Formats: sequence, structure tokens, C-alpha cells
Amino acid sequence: MTSTILFILMMLFSCKSDDEIKIFHIANADFIDTVKSSNKPLYNKISYFIINGNISNKSKLSNVVDSFAVHTSREQMNAEFNEYSMMFYKESPETNLGNIRKDPKKLDDVYAQQHDLILVYSWANNRNPIKYEYKNGEIINPKGKLIITDVK
Repeated sequence: MTSTILFILMMLFSCKSDDEIKIFHIANADFIDTVKSSNKPLYNKISYFIINGNISNKSKLSNVVDSFAVHTSREQMNAEFNEYSMMFYKESPETNLGNIRKDPKKLDDVYAQQHDLILVYSWANNRNPIKYEYKNGEIINPKGKLIITDVK
């Protein structure tokens, strides 16, 4: 009886950890651009992230990343960036933390763009973000604009 309960608990905990989604910021790949304006310089930033874990549950993935993006963007938009974008890549043998930390330009290569880029969030002038979903290098959503809100 005790071994059966222990086995069930082990299965529950192992299933839960398989479902976990982790997001890693690749800070050394971030890009800040300055655009001259007649009034003052405008700053635009792009941040890059790797998503590790079970991304097959699209609803859960969307909830986790939407919440993360909204909270992270608040900090960045408060830093007075005119535009802020967040690019999310699924982890793969090519696009992974080890390879990207060695060479951040791997995020811009054809493989990463066509196979591993899955989500982009973009904010401009403190407006609501636009969320783009990618598959095989092409935007599959929005067919119109999607407005995301904090899911927590």
C-alpha cells in the first residue's frame, strides 16, 4: 500500500515537472537603437528569450508567455523606450542557451528564424502590444491585431 502511494506521488510530480515552461533572457543578444528626432532621441530595444520545456500545450504556452511579456514590458517601457520588442525562440539543438551565449548572432541566422522563432511581442509609444505568432518562419497570427492583457 505504501509503495503504491509513493509510486502515484512520484508519477504526479514527474508529470508536473514535464509540463513546466521556463523562459531565459539572452541579455548579451539585446539590441538598443537610437533614432534622432526633432525633439529628443528615441530609444528602441529588442530583447531575446529562449523558451525551454513543453510548448505543445499552446494555451498554456500563451498564458505563461503573455504574462511574462506584459510584466517585463512594463519595466522596459518605464525606462523610456519608444519601442520595445520581445522575441521568443523555442529551444532546439541549434537554438539553445549554450550556442546563443557563445554567439548571439545565431538568433538572426536562417535556421533560428525559420524553425525556432515562435512569438514576437511589440510595443510602441506605450500602447497595447501586438503579438505575432510564427511557424516555419512565417507569421500565422494575427490575421488582424491581437491585444493581450495581463492574465494574472
